[in-house]
Parts: sequence; structure tokens; C-alpha cells
Amino acid sequence: MKKILVVEDNQLTIDLLVYALKKEGYEVMATSNGQDTFEILKNFMPNLVTLDLVLPDMDGFEICKKIKEKYDIPVIILSGKNDREDRVKGLKIGADDFMIKPFYPEELIIRIEHILDRYYDKEKTIKNIIRLKCGLNIDQKKREVIDTHNNEIINLTLMEYELLLFLVKNKNCVMKRDVILSRVWKDDVNLNTRTVDTHIQRLRQKLGKKYRSCVASVRGIGYKFLDEELTKR
Repeated sequence: MKKILVVEDNQLTIDLLVYALKKEGYEVMATSNGQDTFEILKNFMPNLVTLDLVLPDMDGFEICKKIKEKYDIPVIILSGKNDREDRVKGLKIGADDFMIKPFYPEELIIRIEHILDRYYDKEKTIKNIIRLKCGLNIDQKKREVIDTHNNEIINLTLMEYELLLFLVKNKNCVMKRDVILSRVWKDDVNLNTRTVDTHIQRLRQKLGKKYRSCVASVRGIGYKFLDEELTKR
């Protein structure tokens, strides 16, 4: 079930959108407060945000800009003004669409569906982001590893990141040390398989107690990434 966050100043519009979106099978949360938006984003992690430009405590453009800087989430701006400058400004700061009020909910839902189709593949994996069952997200565009349980970035070196990414892309498969070395470090002939062991150890330390067991050793062969929910480990 896709999740939609409605950020809207008008309660009648909130009621209308929540009803229409839930009827289409979406999970919906709504707020009329700009500051609350970021707390909800962190905990609810929606797949798309509809954003009113006029809010009591924050400028809608500023909210859109901050969302786009921190999250790879599509945003549809809803505006009561048919102003070309506002439309251009909204699209320039990253909005995925711009609709003028009043509008038909059916039209908004069609636009939402089209945008979500562009952002998500058939496995419901967001474009450029690998979402893992264990709770880690890997943002390949930003080269970031995010712990979704507390919404914190796990700081890795470039090679630690590349090593994790390689194991994740081959998750649940045993990868030999020499294969890892050749695929991650590529043409560096001055290294040996001990390099892999050293970086695995450092990677586990940075992943911490919560995730270190995801990087499993296979005795005498190499390593594999185990992706399963934390409660099952």
C-alpha cells in the first residue's frame, strides 16, 4: 500500500483528499502545519507528498525545497493562485507537478498514479534507492546508507560503501573473496584477499550491533549479505 502525506491549510480540502485517496487504497496522513510535516516524514515515510503553498507557519516553497534536499520523494504542489511565476518557481526547486485549485480529486489521483509509476518499479523499490527488509536504505544517487529505524545516515568510506553495495546487489548469495576483490577494487593488483577481510571488519563495526550480522561469513569461501527483518534474526 502506497502512503500519501497531505500538507494542506484548508480542512475541507484535507477531508476531501483523505477520503478520495483512501477510497483508492492509499494510506494517508494529513497535517496543516509545516513544522509537523518533517516529523511525519521521518516517521511515516510517505511515497508522495501533496503540498499546499499557503500554510500558517511556513512557506510552501521552503518546505518543498527542504523535502527535496533530504528525501527522494515526489511532491505535487497545490496552489490557489494561477500564477506562472509560482509554477516556474515550484518546478525549479524540484516539485514533480503543480496543480491549481480548485481541481477534481480524480485528476489529482491520476497524476499521483503517473508520478508513482515513474518513481517505483514493479517490486515497489524506489528509483535509485535500494530498500532492504532489515531496515537499511541505500541511496545510490547520493551514495548514502540510511538506518530507517532512526532515520540516521551511516557514514562509510567510499570503498566500504562500494563493498556493501556489491554484497547487497548479490544478497543471499555467497561471494568469494577473490570475486569481491576483483569487482569492488577492480584493477588494483597490489591488493590481496586480506583487504576484503579488513574492510568487512570495518564495515561491520560501522553498521553496529543492529546490522553487523547482515554481513555473514561463509567459512573458507567468503561473505554474503543476509536481508531479513530484524525481528526474524
